Amino acid sequence: MLVLLLPLLFLYINDAHDWGDDFAAFIAQAKAILEGKPYFQTGFVPNLEKPDLVASPIGWSLLLLPVVGVFGTNIIAMKVYLSFFYVLWGIILFVLFRGKKETILAILVVVFTLYYPWLLSFKSEVVSDIPFAATFALSLFSIQKINPRTNLIHCVLIGLLLGLCCLIRPIGFILFAAMAFLFFIRKEYSIYFSKYATVGVAALLLLFVIRNIIFPCEGAYGHYYSFFGRDLVFNVTQNSLFYFSEWERFWMDLTTKALLKNVFLFSSCALLLYGTVRCLWRKNVYAFTVLLYLVIVLIWPYRNQGFRFVFPVLPFLVYVVFERLLHILQAIRPSFTWLAYGIICGLITLSITSDHSTCNNYVKDTGSQTVTAKAMYSYIERNIPNDARVVFPKPRVLCLYSSVHALYPMANMNFEQMQDAYTRYQVKYFVRSKNAGLECYNGVYTNYIDSMEKRKVLLWSNTDFEVYKRKP
Repeated sequence: MLVLLLPLLFLYINDAHDWGDDFAAFIAQAKAILEGKPYFQTGFVPNLEKPDLVASPIGWSLLLLPVVGVFGTNIIAMKVYLSFFYVLWGIILFVLFRGKKETILAILVVVFTLYYPWLLSFKSEVVSDIPFAATFALSLFSIQKINPRTNLIHCVLIGLLLGLCCLIRPIGFILFAAMAFLFFIRKEYSIYFSKYATVGVAALLLLFVIRNIIFPCEGAYGHYYSFFGRDLVFNVTQNSLFYFSEWERFWMDLTTKALLKNVFLFSSCALLLYGTVRCLWRKNVYAFTVLLYLVIVLIWPYRNQGFRFVFPVLPFLVYVVFERLLHILQAIRPSFTWLAYGIICGLITLSITSDHSTCNNYVKDTGSQTVTAKAMYSYIERNIPNDARVVFPKPRVLCLYSSVHALYPMANMNFEQMQDAYTRYQVKYFVRSKNAGLECYNGVYTNYIDSMEKRKVLLWSNTDFEVYKRKP
């Protein structure tokens, strides 16, 4: 399995990165910790556009500490580091799916999912998706493997792993529900209570120490738990439609043939439904945990993120589809086992031979690491005071590479409200993209700057960016 996954270490390794400034927040937080500052003091200024965004979960920033400490903000070094987590995730999934049988099926599922372009493209972003997926799978596997012979130290280590998973992403808390599920279905309460309690206490103790003693930050996680009071029915309806369309696209992107597209879609849906019901009927902890995870994703109001939120559990869904396909064909005729493997190998071939270049080329030409973007960072770093407040549609990227205090443009307001907000936040500088093809371009913000007329001074520009100073 390791031999098959080793090529993944070298794919998507380059110095390109998109403008999504989550990556900048994680790196900047690690940098702040190494500099001895509170991790949330990155220069980013919370404002009226995203008032709850104080800091990102600290788990991935902690894991980035050795890379940032040695290589600074080098994107290539971080992508190599991320690749090791990706391969580790594949190994964990293989061990988890293999169980006591079907080694071939486990290998095929892991190869199909980890080489699928959608999942592979996550290696191009230095965000928490991959490390969370790896720690989530390993935590779930470790919890499931707890038995009467598991000693206290082992339980503590599992608890620390679970706590780390929750620090990377708060949705990791569903692993506590997985433990409760296992505790009740195993029924040997007197044997398992102390073991699960030890795991839970170790995890909660780690979370308390990290979040409340070592790295306290009031409000850093509040927005992760604020979605139950919103329009629940609307969220579930919209998210269900969105994620079904993503599931549809996941299978239909494998081929250009209309007939095969429909065959892939309907077969995958039927097999997934059948397999999920069967697993739940058999009280499978993996099925329970994945279903609970998906329920939370469907409630969550922050949608339109592709498979980012479903990313950690997608291999489980694919496994159910392939396992049911193998089971049905074996039931028809035992010799059809190799037909099932042949179909899966065909899907792997379609996946690997599909176009992987589109995402990489786009990010390389338009992302946050282009020559024009670096020139803009350099100018601001050298010519604008570090304590100055600057508006830019991707403020956390600007904070990371320019050491200024930056905030969102608050483009959800009208021009008069924007002007009042900028005065309130003591904004002195504006940075905008001139290129509508860049992700950091904001049309409303651009029009506002145009409307300033004589109230601004152009300080610097290149083919993609302009830096303005606001007149008193």
